[in-house]
Amino acid sequence: MRHLPRLAATLAALVLAMSVKPAAAQRPSGGTLPPKVIQRVVAAAKRSTFRRCFENGLRNCPNLQGRVAVRFVIGRSGRVTHARDGGSDLVDKQVIDCVVAGFRTLEFPRPRAGTVTVIYPIAFAPGE
Repeated sequence: MRHLPRLAATLAALVLAMSVKPAAAQRPSGGTLPPKVIQRVVAAAKRSTFRRCFENGLRNCPNLQGRVAVRFVIGRSGRVTHARDGGSDLVDKQVIDCVVAGFRTLEFPRPRAGTVTVIYPIAFAPGE
């Protein structure tokens, strides 16, 4: 119980030390979607879904930090059709799996002319 204030302070200080910039939007099927649109959708999810994933990991390891990179495909409808680990270095696989699952629920505006594949890194660190 005496660790709860410290954990609460760590979580409060987290204020999402997540960098949210898509690394590269590739266009294997000719689709396009502006990076700012992708950032806006992911930023909204990071405040709840991705934060919850990381907070769960912090409960097991208070010094947890690292990067989760997710490779995902935005389908013609704007829904994410595929998502997987895109080269993460965070050591907690449960956090990675949780973030990847969160990406599968995202909805974007419809891309122009096809699907869009994105590799999106999010940096997690406690207390920043």
